[in-house]
Amino acid sequence: IWSAGCSTGEEPHTLSIILHEILDNVKNWKISIVASDIDLVALKKAQAGVYDFRSVKETPDDYLQNYFDYDRENNFYRVKD
Repeated sequence: IWSAGCSTGEEPHTLSIILHEILDNVKNWKISIVASDIDLVALKKAQAGVYDFRSVKETPDDYLQNYFDYDRENNFYRVKD
């Protein structure tokens, strides 16, 4: 799956979450998500997978619990591996 113009990575991370939710055992599938953008600073943010509350405010709580770690000290969410 190619996420062209991925900016800071919300789309490719969302695609990964959706695949984990809809496939019975995602580990049995051979899936690659490729994210690209011309903005190298945005790509570094996408690779880090770190988002503030505004970026995840519409994300269901169960998705936040299952797919993100919350850093209380710095008040951000990081996508789990």
